Amino acid sequence: MIAVNTNARVKLRTARSLLVVEDDPDIAMALQDLLEFEGFHVDCVQTCRRAFSSIEQNIYNAVLLDLGLPDGDGCSILEKLQVSHPSLPVIVLTASNRDLEPLCAYARLSKPWKREELCGILHRAIGTTSF
Repeated sequence: MIAVNTNARVKLRTARSLLVVEDDPDIAMALQDLLEFEGFHVDCVQTCRRAFSSIEQNIYNAVLLDLGLPDGDGCSILEKLQVSHPSLPVIVLTASNRDLEPLCAYARLSKPWKREELCGILHRAIGTTSF
């Protein structure tokens, strides 16, 4: 008998699939353009609610996460991911200098970010090389 995956909503995109959680549309668009140019498949969401939904419906290799979101704190996403997806690298990309303790992100970058640094961290986080 063949086993059927009952969670048909979950989709594996590529080995270079990212979720960007960023409420500023200009920053989200700049990140999407940069990361797609680097060969990543990118989904962008602007709220905690949409981030949680996207994480339930898709499989990502890494998450770029802003902390200040209109419907909550990005730390709530980081906290949930550390429980539900402990091996998923989360890179915090924020203008805030607040402490994340006791939460632990794979990396933390300040806005404005440096392109080479961001791409290097992402490639190391998911074990790929740039094109």
